[in-house]
Amino acid sequence: MDALRFGLALLVGRGLRFGALALLGARYGAQAEAYVKENLAWVSVLAALLVVVWTVIYRRLIARPAAAASEDAPRSSPSAGS
Repeated sequence: MDALRFGLALLVGRGLRFGALALLGARYGAQAEAYVKENLAWVSVLAALLVVVWTVIYRRLIARPAAAASEDAPRSSPSAGS
């Protein structure tokens, strides 16, 4: 696994997580904090499901067609004169 890609994914993931919590805290205050603490299990399951769904959609709709297109591309043969 590429360390740079992993680091960027880590920063984005944590940034989204803490950004969402900060937004909820700024908008709804202690009420949002209490809600998240009470429903942490459901919030975690929902977040995990969203990641799984996004990954499946990405791999089926975006990554696979690109890989199939590169496999279908004509391959160059070595030159006969070498």
